[in-house]
Amino acid sequence: MSLQVLIKGRGGTIESQFLDRQPTSCTVSLYTSQGGAKVSAATCTVDPVNTTLSIAAEAGDDFVVLTSAASCVVGRRYRIGSSTSAGTPETVTVRDLSSSTATLTAPLMRDHALGATFAGTRVSYAVTSTVADVVWVNGYADFEPGDGSDIQSEWVECYLRKIPEQGCDETDLRLVFPAAPTMLEAELDVPAGIKQARDRFLLDLGGKNRPMCLIGTDVFRQAVAIKFWLLRRYGMGDEWKQVMDDLKSEYEKLIQDIQEQVPADNDQDGITSGANDGGFTVGTLERA
Repeated sequence: MSLQVLIKGRGGTIESQFLDRQPTSCTVSLYTSQGGAKVSAATCTVDPVNTTLSIAAEAGDDFVVLTSAASCVVGRRYRIGSSTSAGTPETVTVRDLSSSTATLTAPLMRDHALGATFAGTRVSYAVTSTVADVVWVNGYADFEPGDGSDIQSEWVECYLRKIPEQGCDETDLRLVFPAAPTMLEAELDVPAGIKQARDRFLLDLGGKNRPMCLIGTDVFRQAVAIKFWLLRRYGMGDEWKQVMDDLKSEYEKLIQDIQEQVPADNDQDGITSGANDGGFTVGTLERA
């Protein structure tokens, strides 16, 4: 799961990816951390893309030519092939679109025949401002396909102020490593990598809440940028070990500094003297 954020009084869109197929239909139920149902079995929007390859594609190609690119969206994932067709399906992400040609974020891993299906995997639901009427953390959404197969759950929280979707950008990555463009594989989906680093940072941060108003956008960007590089340390070679160890220590100190901030407006009601306010609470389990 990855964190999806709603804004109190505004709502937002929640989504899930069914990477093994395109559901014919799907419903969603949304719950707070206490189990209170905010939405029950509401109809989702299924990505409508369901086309075919107009030219066979080979492993190593970084593009596919489609019969129709209508409704395709840059940055989204799509599945080539199906479990009932010849060959092995794979999921790809579109980096760019030009007419009916979709450029991919990474080369194909497999061959795909002329006529192979190219279908969307995303289901989404627009949460209204009425539903997002209170702040909550550690909530979740259950996406249930219409065919009765397994439910997929996503982590959903509702804040008074929004944590940035990306957390940082390429400039922040260069502030950590100025030679960033030469240190990253050309095939890397950098926006997806930044989103991954942001979600992992939030897990590392822990505590009862993770509101942007507590940590501040500048601190947020720095921490996410460092986490982006730490997630790639094992692909950088032994010569970078000491540098990455130092970076890890810097990151852990930054996390500690953020956690020690008090007072904190944990319930985001504009004051820091409420019963739910205070600093971050970190629990430790010990054997008696």
